[in-house]
Amino acid sequence: MLRKKLANIGIIGAGAMGCLYGAMLSSAPGNAVTFIDHSKERAEYLQKNGITMHENGIAKRFKVKAVVPAEAHEHTFDWIFILVKAHQTVQALQETAGLLKPGTIIVSLQNGLGNEKNIASFASPADIILGVSSHNSTKIATGEILHPSPAATTVIGPAIGNDTAKAARTAALFAASGTEVVISSDIYSAIWRKLLVNMAINPLTMLSGKKNGFIISDSESWNTVQRLLHEGIVVAGSRGVELDYEEMLQYIYNVCMLTRDGTSSMLQDRLNFRKTEIDYINGAVSAIAEAGEIPAPANKTITEQIHLLEKSYL
Repeated sequence: MLRKKLANIGIIGAGAMGCLYGAMLSSAPGNAVTFIDHSKERAEYLQKNGITMHENGIAKRFKVKAVVPAEAHEHTFDWIFILVKAHQTVQALQETAGLLKPGTIIVSLQNGLGNEKNIASFASPADIILGVSSHNSTKIATGEILHPSPAATTVIGPAIGNDTAKAARTAALFAASGTEVVISSDIYSAIWRKLLVNMAINPLTMLSGKKNGFIISDSESWNTVQRLLHEGIVVAGSRGVELDYEEMLQYIYNVCMLTRDGTSSMLQDRLNFRKTEIDYINGAVSAIAEAGEIPAPANKTITEQIHLLEKSYL
């Protein structure tokens, strides 16, 4: 019997979401997962210790490989998953550009708008798969994460056109891990839905210093959610993406309930004194609105508030 060829998967980004997807992908026996990390110290730690994921009160350990970019060029990857912050994309791809060979499938599971444009500077748009995740992952330490809500979904689809063949091959990587992956021929609707969730929840958790559940328990925060969402719905419509306000508001409420004990990525950024992705989320909505002469004062104001908070620690 012929042995099935391993799927060689490179992951750029060893933060909370990178470790989560690295763990999920490595749990399938047909996948060989390698982290490509600019930090030699972190690469050595992951190579030695792997990833520890705490889920439903149980700690699970996943073995992975890890190399620095210079060592990664000795490998040939069938897939490259990009899980760095949106504002880190260009630098990360500059460091690993030689790995993006024709035919290598590039998967971006990043927050915000515009990641595909940055990636297309280094790879063919036809090789780019975009995705959104409803998973919440909190970094505890290097290579160690808390995954409070396993009942979540990943949606993926092609960056251009509607041929989902490469997305289907990508979804198959997760089959043995039990991870739900949905294939979409209209990924930009899913991206806008995720964007509206992020722009409603993330900045408010960062400003309040509270976990996701706080947003629906605090009336002032929930009122702000409604203002942000209303503006976002109008701006999405200006880009040809029609979303229902009431349905999205209920969806945001459900996400807050499902991840009420989760720490948003922006709050994690504040706690770890890092730059946020605000310019790719609320800032992107505000910029599109301004260009189209659409009023979006709530998104503009909250973007400015996050920038001020960033200045206090960066």
